[in-house]
Amino acid sequence: MNRDKPQAATVHHRRCPPALAGRGLELSRGGRILVSGLDLEIRAGEVWGILGPNGAGKTTLLETLAGLAPPEAGTVLIDGEPILALPRKTIARRLGMLPQRLPAAFDATVLEAVLIGRHPHLKPWQMEGPRDFALARRALRRTGMAALAGRPLRTLSGGEARRLAFAALLVQKPRLMLLDEPTNHLDLPHQQQVLECVRDATLRGTAALLATHDINLAAAFCDRILLLFGDGETQAGTCDELLEAARLSRLYGCPMHAMTLGGRRWFMPLARLPAPGNAGPGAVQETPTGAKQAAG
Repeated sequence: MNRDKPQAATVHHRRCPPALAGRGLELSRGGRILVSGLDLEIRAGEVWGILGPNGAGKTTLLETLAGLAPPEAGTVLIDGEPILALPRKTIARRLGMLPQRLPAAFDATVLEAVLIGRHPHLKPWQMEGPRDFALARRALRRTGMAALAGRPLRTLSGGEARRLAFAALLVQKPRLMLLDEPTNHLDLPHQQQVLECVRDATLRGTAALLATHDINLAAAFCDRILLLFGDGETQAGTCDELLEAARLSRLYGCPMHAMTLGGRRWFMPLARLPAPGNAGPGAVQETPTGAKQAAG
């Protein structure tokens, strides 16, 4: 889950339009403004993370960027074109979304469900061909689901259903991935497996935007961060610019603690800290105000 990438993958063709852009976006729910005046550009090969408390608008923003709901104000562009002016099938060839809430299971096998990801690339009434089946089986292997290809959907656990949905997204082969809490219901090995698949896709030019509650995942995996404060305020920048204890304490409304261990920063709520002196040798602790203290 290291966000370091080969140099070639970080070179953007700035004359090309971004994979996804928001211009002056304003979003609201229930009469409350969640996002105001947001300008956002996500380019090929980038991984963006969205952080914010419950109800801050992370899912609402992803749905708006996917063209599933219009913004109160502003425009969403995909490859430089207004997304709301494009047919849904055209959008689905370019953009894929992993929602937070998965649809109810239906009467199909795992393999049949994964093949749904190929539908944007098929003509009306066209059946899946050998290449579609090969892509589906490859996606099942990459997500550790190959042995379950013949299983009915209704027999899957929550984590298995999550991996199946991600496999269908891989089969879709979009140039832009929107991921709403992609590691939900997954154990640690499968979290890493899914994130490695996302990183592999970005190394081939796919752009990714993921919403998460895991600050440490975002710090390790994302190139850039978008903070949603839930009152219209947003902040965007690199992980090094935005992920620090004082800012995160204000974002979440609780004291956050940062420590540096093994050359990386780790964040946790201050109330869950071990007793002073128990952080381990070599750890550097950072208070919510940003002051650092060596541990051990």
